[in-house]
Amino acid sequence: MSEIVGAHQTQAQAYFCPRCGSPSIVSPLVFVVADGGNPAECRACPWKGDRKDLAVAPFKHEFQSDDDIAQSMMRDLRNVLAKSAAVTYGSFLLKWGFLDQPVSALQLGRYMDSIAQAVVRTIIETRKAMAEEKSRERVGVPGTPGDQGG
Repeated sequence: MSEIVGAHQTQAQAYFCPRCGSPSIVSPLVFVVADGGNPAECRACPWKGDRKDLAVAPFKHEFQSDDDIAQSMMRDLRNVLAKSAAVTYGSFLLKWGFLDQPVSALQLGRYMDSIAQAVVRTIIETRKAMAEEKSRERVGVPGTPGDQGG
């Protein structure tokens, strides 16, 4: 399997709530404070504590940064949309006055970029919300299906 991965490998770490396992962690500080005062809190459950208490999973990926991952997803989706839905989107945009006849491939491409970017952003936000919901259910946060009423 390792022969499939490209030559460039970026070391990264994923952080998870020690209580519910959610990856939805808020940590206001980007840098580490020497005295250990690095607050963090979970968006899925009531846990609040220090960053050092988070569960950490190291991993490697072939991208330079998190932004590169999102850009790659966006490019992939744009290519899918261009092959399967460009005519449909073009017709829609033409009907509602966002494109003129003759249709400019450059203008349609710009719309396809924007559509792909918005869809990827929504996919990431939806996945984050789903992870938070699953974590809440797992630990029984009040008001969720996992709540045991106590």
